[in-house]
Amino acid sequence: MQNSNLSSKIFPIIRADWVDFIKLVEKELEQLMNSYNHDKRKLKDLERLMNKIKEITEISKDNVEEILNYRDLFMYIDNSLESSFNALKFFKEKDNFDNVAVKEIFERIIHSQEIIVKGSEYNSLRIKVRFCGDRIKVLNDLIRGSKVDFSLIKELCDKYKIDEGKRKNILFYPVVMLAIKQKDLKATKEEKENEKKEFYQERFNELAEKYHNMKDEYKELRNLCFNVREKMTRRELDMYSPYENKPSESNGNNNSDDIKFSLWTLAFFKIKKDIEDYIAGISDLIKDCSDLDDELAYFNVLIDDFQSIADYLIGLIPNNKEMDSENENSIYFALDSFNRVIIDEIVNDRNLSSIKALIEKIVNVSNSKIEGVKTNHMLGVENEEKLLGKNISMITTSKVKLAYVMVGKSILIIAGCDVTDRIDIAVRLAVKKNLFAIKKQISEIEQEDADYIELQNEIIGNIKEHKR
Repeated sequence: MQNSNLSSKIFPIIRADWVDFIKLVEKELEQLMNSYNHDKRKLKDLERLMNKIKEITEISKDNVEEILNYRDLFMYIDNSLESSFNALKFFKEKDNFDNVAVKEIFERIIHSQEIIVKGSEYNSLRIKVRFCGDRIKVLNDLIRGSKVDFSLIKELCDKYKIDEGKRKNILFYPVVMLAIKQKDLKATKEEKENEKKEFYQERFNELAEKYHNMKDEYKELRNLCFNVREKMTRRELDMYSPYENKPSESNGNNNSDDIKFSLWTLAFFKIKKDIEDYIAGISDLIKDCSDLDDELAYFNVLIDDFQSIADYLIGLIPNNKEMDSENENSIYFALDSFNRVIIDEIVNDRNLSSIKALIEKIVNVSNSKIEGVKTNHMLGVENEEKLLGKNISMITTSKVKLAYVMVGKSILIIAGCDVTDRIDIAVRLAVKKNLFAIKKQISEIEQEDADYIELQNEIIGNIKEHKR
């Protein structure tokens, strides 16, 4: 009878008080997660910055002149160091780096007040992030019911100023649920783990699909950004890269739209790489069925940042006169199923960028008339042409022979050999070993697939990577 009364009268009241309590916990958790994700990203930026300062200090302590190469980075942190760098530059120009003042200036730079502040901020933030991470875990455990901490419940009841009657119900609820679970436990531990794993996998798949859909949506923007980054000089990359993690900080510097577009382009590719590295990394965590609530929340923040950066870039396009929505890279090198350039096997270590430049020159010259270069339709590869559904032509120079097919207005190089060898044999071998891969790439070029274009740029080395 008592059990009946508990089920039909008392328990609904206890459960209602618990539900109201958990809503307050969820609200606190949401606020804590927002703060945690913001601090976590800031911590990563500071960690990267402090590691770079440490690295520069190590390579410069025995050769102070080296620190001059990192003037922009130190000035970005502390613009009051300008006079110190000017002094070092003066001693360098006077070939007087043995002067005792040089060491003093070096020490002043590496122990700049702003650098010390950044270090302190980094250490404090690291402690705060660790504390917030632990707090998030215990609140998550409480909300999911995976761990009942009565001292935590009492602490939260005090914080939310819950009256004594409801407090008793809230503390009693976990006891009742534990009794129910022990009495009527059907799901095995393995089944629960599988459910948890499936939940994380489904959420991960949703976020990954959201990101891939956004990549497709911003296809034309990606092509624009490819071209902009391709045209950047090393000096521009050095100047703009400090803003790639926080491009909005550059907006108050009276920069032109062209410069803003370049700055935000680097941020676009940086957040894109962060997301794709994150996708690769988190896939392994899901296999282990770890506690991934905050990791998936962080993944969502990254995607939101990607969208914000892309939308800002789109807002700049109408005022950017140099922007051209058509992708400029029209020379491609066929890849095997492992994304290796096929002609590498035959052309050895020749520079692909140089070969591409030569082909572009041929394409841009009327009738392709360049001294020592011939272009013509190939003979003896009729079967391969049928397999590919394309006519195969060849380019002959004084050193190499290259076989290619036209895909729209683009050129796909499928085989190559030294000028003294038979190109038809190279074509037959390339098509036989890589038919599916080549046909797939023909389709990707026809569809102007942005992922394929980016892969080509990375493999051939057309896009200049800034090494930090």
